[in-house]
Amino acid sequence: MDLDDKDMECSNESLKFKIDLMRAETEKLMYHEHIYKAALNMSEDAFIYEDIKNGVVVVSERFNSMFGLQEEKSFNQNILIQSISEDDKTIISRLLSTKSDEFSNRIIEFRLSDNKTWIMANVKITNDEENKPTEKIIFFRNITSVKKKNEELKYMAYFDLLTGLFNRNYFVKRLNDSLLIADKERVSVAVLYIDIDDFKVINDSMGIVAGDEVIQMFAKDIEGLLDENMFAARMTNDEFCIAVINPVGNRTIDKIYTQICELTKKTYKLINGRETHFTVSIGVAEYPECGDNALSIIKNAEIALFDVKKNGKNHICYFDQQMYSSFLEALRLERQLSMAIDKEDFVLYYQPQFDTMSGKLRGVEALVRWKSDGKIISPDVFIPVSERNGSIISIGDWVINKAIATLSKWKNELCYDGIMSINISTLQIRKEDFVRKLKATIDKYYVNPEDVEIEITESVLIEDLEGVISKINTMRAYGIKVSLDDFGTGFSSLAYLKDLPIDTLKIDKSFIDGIATDSSTAIITSSVINMVKQLGVETVAEGVENKEQFEYLKKMNCDNIQGYLLGRPMSEEDVEELILRNS
Repeated sequence: MDLDDKDMECSNESLKFKIDLMRAETEKLMYHEHIYKAALNMSEDAFIYEDIKNGVVVVSERFNSMFGLQEEKSFNQNILIQSISEDDKTIISRLLSTKSDEFSNRIIEFRLSDNKTWIMANVKITNDEENKPTEKIIFFRNITSVKKKNEELKYMAYFDLLTGLFNRNYFVKRLNDSLLIADKERVSVAVLYIDIDDFKVINDSMGIVAGDEVIQMFAKDIEGLLDENMFAARMTNDEFCIAVINPVGNRTIDKIYTQICELTKKTYKLINGRETHFTVSIGVAEYPECGDNALSIIKNAEIALFDVKKNGKNHICYFDQQMYSSFLEALRLERQLSMAIDKEDFVLYYQPQFDTMSGKLRGVEALVRWKSDGKIISPDVFIPVSERNGSIISIGDWVINKAIATLSKWKNELCYDGIMSINISTLQIRKEDFVRKLKATIDKYYVNPEDVEIEITESVLIEDLEGVISKINTMRAYGIKVSLDDFGTGFSSLAYLKDLPIDTLKIDKSFIDGIATDSSTAIITSSVINMVKQLGVETVAEGVENKEQFEYLKKMNCDNIQGYLLGRPMSEEDVEELILRNS
């Protein structure tokens, strides 16, 4: 073999080596490309790659599905733009065509033409040594779920989920903003604090679901009253606020109140076919007269609402400073009452009841009094406060225990053969375990249940007739007597008597006051006494203060007398002397 052949053979070997090397490098590149492509395709993101020098554009597999496009041989910018919402087409066109750092480090969010799908995009441009752009890649990510979650969080931050009205926090913020504007424009802002009267009765009698439905319907009615200078919120379960900027013309408070009253006159029909109606109480406070910020205006409107509630509900009240002073006094009283409950700073007084014909002591009615700093505070002062904050239940439990313990003592030590009559509040008797706890206390002191009489008022029956009757029947099955107190103060008392399983009817003092001076009152009182006697119900006349009233009641065959004429409320020791004298 000559030299030329050797050189050629060597050259062929070298070429073969280079080809093998290139093949290996190509396979390596193809392998890496496969890995990168697989990784990109596994990603939820999509991208457009553009070789700026050569004008080559490549899109990822996710790209077409993300934008809802058909697969094309080559990238078509115009078709992509058509899939973008009208509001975002311009900025996406700029994003696709840019060759500069205009969008560097920027996140672009846009919607597709369905206006539901949200996409996030960012762009990266690579420059050469001369700082000229060579490559561009745009990444896209579907952020619809993130946007939806953010919208939900935003909604929760601003709106009440049950009604769609503003929630309390956002109402306060919006009101503060409105006060700043009102201050510049020198106009007033009014806040109406609205509460559905006796909403708990709706919840208890018809169920929580029905209660929520009533809240939703009333909220929708409130929303229908609003204009661009008004906004509303649900503050708590059954309480709402309406803010009125510059309340003039059709937005005066009186006109809005009239509109709300018209709404509550209608019957609210529920999905289950049941119907209900209700009234509302409203407190009003205005800026700048009633406060200098949102919280103080709302608080003062709520104080005005408390005043409405205290005076009978179903009305409107405007805040004033005297009301605020009364509110502070009520708070002070409430705090003192709370401490008094902890220390049991109460005492029972007892007012005797006598048989009209024989003069024999029938029994006594236990009356709670509050001892504060050596003074006795009337129940007219603290009972309304305790009923409002729920502490009446603790006070009532103490009264039951003390009264029955005292009855047991009198029975054992004085051979007392009368009854102990105990007043029960609406909140007490609503408790599921009321009758069980009452019976347990009677058993604890070994008292005959027939010597205990529970007094209820008509308001208890109005709020939950079926539930109360069930408890009355249970008490009477144990032998406990039940008395209907303050008969004549309500509008529907007679309607209950024929079906009400009671032992005693107490005729209210308002009837007794006019019995000797007004013939109509005398006729009504006599008719009631005769009617309930035929039903087998015993009668007690309350508030008998003079002999003339006593004689009238005696002629009417009223069974028992209670009042200042025969005995004022007295201490335990005085009752014991009375028992001894009467025996």
